[in-house]
Amino acid sequence: FVRLLMLVVLLLVLSLGYLHFYGFPDFLKELLLGELQRAGYAAQFTSIRLDVFRGVVATDATFADAKTPDQPLAQIDEVEMQFSLKRLLNKQPFIRAIHIANAVIAIPTPPDENGPAKFTAKDAYATFKFEDDGSIRVDRLTGVYCGIRLNVSGRIKPRSASTTTTTPATAKVPTGGGQFLFFTKAVRELNQCQVTLPPQLDLDFDLDLAQPLAGHVVAKLRGNQLQYRSLQLVSAAVDIEMSGGAIEVRRCEASLYGGEIDIHGRYDLAMGQFDMALSSTTDPAAIVPLFIKNAGPILRDLHVEENPKILARYRLSPETGSLPELTGTVQAGGLAFRGVEFRSIKFAFEDRGPQIKFNGVEIVTPEGRLGGEGEYNIESSDFAYEFDSTLDPTKLLPLMISNVRQIVEPAWFETPPHIIAKVSGEFPGVDPDAFAYDAQIDAHRCSYRGVGLESASARLRLRESRLDVRDLRLERRE
Repeated sequence: FVRLLMLVVLLLVLSLGYLHFYGFPDFLKELLLGELQRAGYAAQFTSIRLDVFRGVVATDATFADAKTPDQPLAQIDEVEMQFSLKRLLNKQPFIRAIHIANAVIAIPTPPDENGPAKFTAKDAYATFKFEDDGSIRVDRLTGVYCGIRLNVSGRIKPRSASTTTTTPATAKVPTGGGQFLFFTKAVRELNQCQVTLPPQLDLDFDLDLAQPLAGHVVAKLRGNQLQYRSLQLVSAAVDIEMSGGAIEVRRCEASLYGGEIDIHGRYDLAMGQFDMALSSTTDPAAIVPLFIKNAGPILRDLHVEENPKILARYRLSPETGSLPELTGTVQAGGLAFRGVEFRSIKFAFEDRGPQIKFNGVEIVTPEGRLGGEGEYNIESSDFAYEFDSTLDPTKLLPLMISNVRQIVEPAWFETPPHIIAKVSGEFPGVDPDAFAYDAQIDAHRCSYRGVGLESASARLRLRESRLDVRDLRLERRE
């Protein structure tokens, strides 16, 4: 019996030594891969061996959903596997958990119009637990991604483990990778970040890949001294929750360029509706290039002494109809554009489709003020404005289109005239005959083409390049 026991111990030691130095034989590899397949995952390993102190260790591991084995969910340099004897005796999948330490995890995301992206975490530590229903629970994944410290926990259920039946509500949800494009775009934007002080990203999720819109994700980001694209952020705080096919931006605040940006709202992917609000007191010259590619020439002519205050709301809902609605207000002070100085500018705007309306316009210069309203069509470039002005038109020549400049340039005013007018036309003056106006002008101590006047008043009407003058009154010293 002693000899038999010693022989068994010797065989066990030799087996353990063989598994440690040479790895698992092919039949054991196939057994392990089969268990992972039963759990809903297609896996590949370069080698699998037994470590005396760490247990079963696999190198160059690749995990994918069993239904889409050609789309890897994770690529890991080295993993440790833990087994459940109870599950093995009950003929259940016996892999209980996978532990990684000091690893690199690369998770590719579905391609969007710019191609695929990849979420890569370095120096990662985590335990992935295989639950009885086929789900995987991520137990505190920590690592570094693009210089961002990660703290991730959650649960994910593969399509092969889901028993959900198709209902009318879920039948409309696409089954391809399109429903995950939000994650691709989010990863792509995170790739644009450069950090000085490592920020903290906390992520908690519960996902069923068979019902992606029914998942629940909560993300929080806190950081200082960040660079996002061309923007230098002093600080940033973001709280986002995704649930029931909707993204709720509870908090998105950033401090940059002497001001603050605050964004919050809701984007419902399932219903195709959104309601987002923006508040900004930062320098627009730093922000505008992100949204308008050809904004350089305009910004070169703009000089701002005080950051403007911008409030905006962008929404699409049953109340707005088929077109989204953009509304807001702008208040600015101490700025100059093309050499024209403005003490303050404020207005409200409303954009519904191609038509943009401006209300409550008030422009103040060192010489006077203008109040009014108007609208502009982006598609046709037609415009129509009404205003009441005591501005000096000759001070605004750098802002005028050519045919208007030709009319105003010969004038001179000692004190600004009072003009009440309705103006319409086609910007930027492609059709001169389309430019029209009705105006009441009253001026004192002025001249036109060198002819001095004590006062002048008239009602003017311009249609198709024909000017009609009514109630003209000119006064000279004689």
